[in-house]
Amino acid sequence: MGAWNWLVRELLQGTEGKDNPQFPLDLEGLVPCCISEEENDQLVTPPSPEEVKAAVLAMKSNKAPGPDAEVLSRLFQRAETLGKIKGYKVARNSFPITHLQFADDLIIFGAANEGNISSIQECLDTYASWSGQKINYFKSNILFNKNVSQHTKSSLAAMMGLKIAPHNLKYLGLPLQIGRSKKEAFNGLVEKVMKKYQGWKVKTLSQAARTSLMRGWVKCNFDAAVKENKVVYVAVVRDEEESILKAWAQEDVAGSPFWAEAKVALFAIICSKQAGFKKLILEGDSLTVVNAINDPKGVHPWVIGPIMEDILLHLTFFVGWKALFVKRNLNSVTHNLAS
Repeated sequence: MGAWNWLVRELLQGTEGKDNPQFPLDLEGLVPCCISEEENDQLVTPPSPEEVKAAVLAMKSNKAPGPDAEVLSRLFQRAETLGKIKGYKVARNSFPITHLQFADDLIIFGAANEGNISSIQECLDTYASWSGQKINYFKSNILFNKNVSQHTKSSLAAMMGLKIAPHNLKYLGLPLQIGRSKKEAFNGLVEKVMKKYQGWKVKTLSQAARTSLMRGWVKCNFDAAVKENKVVYVAVVRDEEESILKAWAQEDVAGSPFWAEAKVALFAIICSKQAGFKKLILEGDSLTVVNAINDPKGVHPWVIGPIMEDILLHLTFFVGWKALFVKRNLNSVTHNLAS
């Protein structure tokens, strides 16, 4: 009614004192309708259960939480306000975090005691009874601080009917728990990045992305050629643009192929170290030697054992390093030079 009163006042302005003011016969026609009566009836009609089910099933799995998830968030916030749940602080003066929501995933934080666990379970049960949704306990895990005893872990996990998560559990590719060694925790992520760019195929990246990912890294290809009375070692270092920075060659007394491939790897590492490189990617076409570098405790030919000890010792000089296996055709430059 307020809008119509305003419209009438606007039309009446300037008509005072006139004997025969003129008005449109259909005032309502001045404002075109937005929807028809039939469309309005459809909008105000509650959806049927079948329509709701069809709409929910049509949603993608990464659908952002809607109003129903907001209810769950408020339940946790209220429990925290009442002191039933103790959130986690990332810093001494920061706000405590009780939960994080992402699409249809939920991460809950709380103290490792029966009171917190009971309150968390109460929030989940309340939400389930209101929304009709249920927690998938088969896909859920519970994680504990390293200071929590094994007895407490087992007891609290049993209260919620959850499995105790392994120490290497990951979410979206990142570890949920980090031990003393951050290098070990994120080693899997580093391996994925390095495998993605194995073969130095970064030319499809923008210059900015290439620089940020590979700044400071060099790639050293190594190979050895065993001849009748000698072996030739060759190592070639390139930057991210495939430009050759350094190349070395050396002859040695003849030995077995495994021995020669291990020796040339050591030769490449020492030369790169002396050249002042700090981040090294080793590439060779000897799978045995590459596996021995990456897994020193594995089973390898005994003849390369002492050489592997020297290799691992010299690799400690580098800030970062990675040993990768490449096929002979991708190692052709060093192979041809050695031959």
